Amino acid sequence: MQNPEAKVTLVRAAILEYLEQHGDAADTVQGIAEWWLPVEQRAMDLVVVEQALETLVADGVLEVAHMVDGSILYRRASTP
Repeated sequence: MQNPEAKVTLVRAAILEYLEQHGDAADTVQGIAEWWLPVEQRAMDLVVVEQALETLVADGVLEVAHMVDGSILYRRASTP
């Protein structure tokens, strides 16, 4: 079993890889867990996915978009 930090690192890498192929992608935490991660990681706890997303936002790789319906989307950060 992997430690929590290793899981976050694994998910973070998968998200970055997905964005390399789909640069305009944007989705919710649930959508990212279901569609962006490799099949073998799709059962990953959503808390781990959220932690990975938070690190990517903190690093300026992703940005958060708040939708009118209250949902939150994550997408590649726009470059100034």
